[in-house]
Amino acid sequence: MTDRRYGAPGPAGPPPEAGDLRLEHLAREQAEVQRRRARFLGKWLHALLWVEIAAIPLGLLLRDSVLEEAVSVLLFLVRGALFLKMADQEDAYLPAGAWTIAYAVLSVPAGLLSPLLVYPALAVPALLAAAALSAVCAHFECRAHQEALLGVDQRLSALWEKIRKCSIALSALAVLPALLMGAAVRLGLSLLLAVALAGVALSIVRLACLCLTARALSSREPGAG
Repeated sequence: MTDRRYGAPGPAGPPPEAGDLRLEHLAREQAEVQRRRARFLGKWLHALLWVEIAAIPLGLLLRDSVLEEAVSVLLFLVRGALFLKMADQEDAYLPAGAWTIAYAVLSVPAGLLSPLLVYPALAVPALLAAAALSAVCAHFECRAHQEALLGVDQRLSALWEKIRKCSIALSALAVLPALLMGAAVRLGLSLLLAVALAGVALSIVRLACLCLTARALSSREPGAG
């Protein structure tokens, strides 16, 4: 190679084959890093899935008891801890974990004050606060799952966006029955039943998507996505 300014030979660049090999090596390294990240998240999402599954029979067995409140708080703390663990590889799980733990901590005084919620002046603000906190938790959790699936499964990531919107809407609708009970009892009861059924359906869809998300990440192969 010749230096055009002086007409003297210049330093020879690397052959094209060497550059291609370096790029290929970097691509393999990046794919391996992404695979390890996906496997890590998939492992802890499987743990989260089992926590969610365990909460169903526990909630039915301990229904309307003091122990149910304690177990519910414990399960939320475990969920929050799992989100914080996954934040090691996906930053979006950090606010999800922080808000989930906040929800668990704040539910303790709320449970102690529950006898006072028979008074509408206290019940309505408490319900609004609980609905807002529930919506915030759902928002950050669904967003974290979306971020984890980017480059892995775009359709499943988009489904989490729909679940996020439905969860927020359902949290808002959950307050309406209490507001209507005084003026329109029948309408309030009908809306309460509709919200409860929608909540069950959404919980089933969410659990199924969580299972699919854990599988998609656990089975991630190098270079996939």
